[in-house]
Amino acid sequence: MKPKSKSILALLSIVLISLSCQREQSFTLRVKDGTRVVHNLRPKIDNPRSGLEFVLQIGELEPEDENYMFDQPLSVTEDHMGNTFVLDPEEGCIKKFSSSGEYLTQFGRKGQGPGEYQYPMQIDCRSDQLLVTSMAAQFHIFDLNGEYKKKFGLPRYQGIGMKLMDLDKVVGYSLGFRHDNSKENTILKIFDTEGNIEHEFGEPFLVDNARGSWTANYTNIMVDDDNNIYLAFIHQNRIEKYSDNGKLLLKISRELPFGLEYKYGKEKMEIQGVVREIDRAMFPFVSRGIGVDSHGRIWVLGYKKEVPRDQGSEGFVIQEYLHFEVFSKEGILLARLPFPDGMERFDNMTMDGDHIYFADPYGQACVYKYKAIWRD
Repeated sequence: MKPKSKSILALLSIVLISLSCQREQSFTLRVKDGTRVVHNLRPKIDNPRSGLEFVLQIGELEPEDENYMFDQPLSVTEDHMGNTFVLDPEEGCIKKFSSSGEYLTQFGRKGQGPGEYQYPMQIDCRSDQLLVTSMAAQFHIFDLNGEYKKKFGLPRYQGIGMKLMDLDKVVGYSLGFRHDNSKENTILKIFDTEGNIEHEFGEPFLVDNARGSWTANYTNIMVDDDNNIYLAFIHQNRIEKYSDNGKLLLKISRELPFGLEYKYGKEKMEIQGVVREIDRAMFPFVSRGIGVDSHGRIWVLGYKKEVPRDQGSEGFVIQEYLHFEVFSKEGILLARLPFPDGMERFDNMTMDGDHIYFADPYGQACVYKYKAIWRD
């Protein structure tokens, strides 16, 4: 064979190998200022054998024992012993169940005294503490037996979606609602349990005004056993991991089957007895929850197609719109898993270790418990 022909064959081989590598590559990676930035092109695993395994249902519409009845179960958390705590804001109490779903006790109530709260929204558990957040930006701490410990307050719109960290610290969504629409208006703050700010971090994505940016940057928050903070942005193609002092460690995006457009529509609302037409943000929905399993894999509940504005309309099936995206510790999209069958609606999703909870406050007034199963 002539030397020229050999050179051509060698070049063709390099091109073919390069094209093959590109087909196999499921993500792109770059490191910027010590932060790992991953954009996922497709799942690494096409036909995963993993999924969610149903464990039990807590509560029902007409139980024989009223301890298993909820009015509107809204938020769920789990302690290190596997006990489940359910917040029912309408009843004003928190009910505690064993890992097998057996009723144990209840505590908390509506009011303004010690151990009482107004308009509770969410609970979170860590170590030997349980945190109750309220619409009035008051935060209440109990021990796991329901004994009241303390409370602290923050300015309005600070600490939303609050999560407990070790060493008497908490982290929450704290983008200024009416502040300057600038990059200095950070997304998160870490507070001590006296309400003092310890760290501010998270660069916002800005739209045309501060109120719109507040909505566009709203995020799901979780904290792992090492106090790393994870975010899955509801209206952005953006998943992030921060250290316990606010350093950005990992930034993840993925190819979406729909576009992202940040626009507004008109909506009529009664304000002080007068019906007014206001602008309503019609931002895309991308993610609805985040958790980290016992092996450090990141589970994100995401949308697989553009969601209609009226999710309560007849014929809406959540399984057609939602799926779980499972990422490795390094931010690589491993697989997409189907949303479990048999559930018609839910309001909140929580992941504690390998357990995933869905609270259904309006349909069956119950809590569904699943186990996240991963098979390599």
